[in-house]
Amino acid sequence: MSMDPNQPYGQQPQQPFATTAGRWGVSALGNLGAEVMSGITYLIGIVPFLGFIAQIIIFAMEKNRFSKFHAAQALCLSVVAIVLGIVDSIIQGALGFGLASSNSAANIGAGGLALLFACLFGILGLVVFAFWIWGMIAAFTGKPTKLPIIGSIAEGLAGGPVSAI
Repeated sequence: MSMDPNQPYGQQPQQPFATTAGRWGVSALGNLGAEVMSGITYLIGIVPFLGFIAQIIIFAMEKNRFSKFHAAQALCLSVVAIVLGIVDSIIQGALGFGLASSNSAANIGAGGLALLFACLFGILGLVVFAFWIWGMIAAFTGKPTKLPIIGSIAEGLAGGPVSAI
């Protein structure tokens, strides 16, 4: 190993930062590969409100077709999760009034329905979580995978099908 006497303490000269573009090119935001930006779009969905706002911003500003498709798909998935949460809260709140009834038959019925809907929305939440993981893995690996139902909607929002470049 040869040392350059002009470098202090024997340090090697620094190379300028170079973007390593993957198969889909470079994202318009942050000088990242399109695959990384697409995966980040799913990943920021963890943060409840700010993540949703960031997904909207990424979708609106992204120019790369692959990143825009995955941003739209992550955004649709977040909307589905939010709607499921709101509907679950409304139903559980309505059934809570039945549990507050003085009639014991109404208590049993409302309690059974509350349990049924809690299980139903729990399973739907797991399905949304599985789609979220599936989309994130597809984005980070560079695959334009359309998730069931929301994939076609996201494709329309992104401006059409994503094809390999």
